[in-house]
Parts: sequence; structure tokens; C-alpha cells
Amino acid sequence: MRSKAVNAIASATINFLADWCKCGSGREFAPFFTVVFTESLSGLTSAATEKEFFNELTEEVEERAMKQVLALQLAELLKSNRLTKSEMAARMKTSRAAVDRLLDADNPSVTLTTLGKAARALGRNVKIELVPA
Repeated sequence: MRSKAVNAIASATINFLADWCKCGSGREFAPFFTVVFTESLSGLTSAATEKEFFNELTEEVEERAMKQVLALQLAELLKSNRLTKSEMAARMKTSRAAVDRLLDADNPSVTLTTLGKAARALGRNVKIELVPA
């Protein structure tokens, strides 16, 4: 059985690729992956090499996956601490809408300041690490 984090990463990958190919949902995307992907590669301009294309694709998928995992972790901490979104917002000294954006797995925007406030509100620290590529 896959962990929730692995499921979130898989979901982020499928959602991104579905959006990228404008196929709609990930369910209808899988059978058409090879055809659409090959056609998209054939349309690359000379300025954009295959390697650049794959690097950009990989970066976007990783960013979405990280946000989905982060949102999942925060939601689980809220639940285990029996906190409502309003209570979390009060602890963070921010709006409920800001907490909603933080917990929205599809919203890739999050600042270190907001993440730090959320961590402190939950009695946690943020650890960010740069690792070799």
C-alpha cells in the first residue's frame, strides 16, 4: 500500500501532465500520454531543447508534489491537534483565507514566512535542506 505522501506525489504528477496536455482529468490522460507527449516534443522550437523541456517539466512536477505533500502534512497536524482553520489563523495572526490557501494542495504559492508561522502555530519547526540533484 502506498503512503499518503507517495499518493500526493503521484497525484501531482498526473494532474500536472493532464493540465499540460489540456486533457482534463488524469483518468482520461493516461491512454493518450505517448501520442500527446510525442506530438508536443515534435513542436519544440530550436531554442528549447528536449533536455530543457524535460528539466522544466520535472521542476514543475516536483514543485506541485512538494506543495501537495506540505498541504497534506499541515491538514493532518490540524486534525491531530483538533484545530479548526479559524483557530489556526488566529494562532498564525493571519486570515482564514490565508490558511485555506496554505492547505490548498493545488495552490503552489507559499512563502517561507507563512510556512514558518504555520509551523510555530503547530509547535513545529521548518527544516529546508538543499540536496544534490
